[in-house]
Amino acid sequence: PEVEEQEPNDEKPQPINDNTLVNGRLSKSGDVDGYALALKKGQILTASLMAERWVGSPMDGVLQIVSERGFVLAQNNDHNRLDPQVVFTVPEDATYVVRVFAFPSMPDSTIGFSGNEKYIYRLTVTTGAFLDYAWPLAETRGTSKLLEVESDIGLVFAKGGAGFGFVRLEPHPCVTYDSSSPKRITPVTISGRLLKPGERHLHQIDGRKGQRLEAIIESASAGLALDPSLRLLDPTGKVLSRAQATALYRDTELAFTFPTDGVYRLEVTDARGEAGPQHAYRLRLLDGKPDFTLSVNADRFTLVAGKTVDIPVTVTRRNGHKDEINFGAEGLPMGVTAESTKTGLRLKADTKIVAGPFRIVGTTKTTKRTARTTLTDPEGPIEWLWLGVIAK
Repeated sequence: PEVEEQEPNDEKPQPINDNTLVNGRLSKSGDVDGYALALKKGQILTASLMAERWVGSPMDGVLQIVSERGFVLAQNNDHNRLDPQVVFTVPEDATYVVRVFAFPSMPDSTIGFSGNEKYIYRLTVTTGAFLDYAWPLAETRGTSKLLEVESDIGLVFAKGGAGFGFVRLEPHPCVTYDSSSPKRITPVTISGRLLKPGERHLHQIDGRKGQRLEAIIESASAGLALDPSLRLLDPTGKVLSRAQATALYRDTELAFTFPTDGVYRLEVTDARGEAGPQHAYRLRLLDGKPDFTLSVNADRFTLVAGKTVDIPVTVTRRNGHKDEINFGAEGLPMGVTAESTKTGLRLKADTKIVAGPFRIVGTTKTTKRTARTTLTDPEGPIEWLWLGVIAK
């Protein structure tokens, strides 16, 4: 069930059952929210907080599992960026408390727990199945896989369970890492996991003199724990180039032009030598050919019937791309038409009240790309937008 937080729940926790989604708020400084539930020995409790990343709350949340006598049995500060998650195996039949409190997401001079009207959160508490992230992390658009994917958005849910994950849908082949077959033909996206401390993954590339390689590795931006380090090795093992993330939650990129023909290796490691199921990555190897990406700065638009609305589209060109791009739309509600402009897309509605999802696409003579927006998460691109047509 989905329930609302009920204050006061600082000293006396609010009772909930063991499969609940709580909509809550840390409304004032020093606010601590508690939720009590009866559990059986051997049950596995997952408590996951959604606040800074997906809700956009300016809070750095903390989750604790506490005994009836107030002893802290488990705690987590950061799991999915600043949002915490705790997995707890119940040691004995008893009532346990899930405790929520927070600090500012941008540290200031505050001493003590923080809170205000913007500290909104969604707390999932379950002893059932919980989807932490989807695997693999990328698939080729239009292929059929053993994943429950919501339309083309790349959003994955677990049947009969809680949680969700994103799968990046690519226009090129996607594979999972296998040390027995490390050869890569670009463009390709690889899903990999470093499960043992100090583990390294090697990706073999047959390079040609003058060929450009672009390697983009994503982990922290996808809510995962790997701190990726990239090294490009020549056929003799000499390090030609290396790259690491330069800012928190940023992806690591490496670009290099091969000086001679030969077999090159791209090495992926964790910068701290750590490992585990959360130390997963999505590595995109691109061939350096001219290309482009599209983005829009909103995910929903309103159109007055009988009028038009212009949607600016930002074009990012790579590797000298110069071709003319025509903009269009897919999936528009009935009665809505689209026209390409120099700066993006113009929509017009001949109908009255209608609403629905749509996508913005850009095409050249040889290439088609879909515009992405970012909701509240600057690293969580979404392709499907929402259009609402209202009466005059």
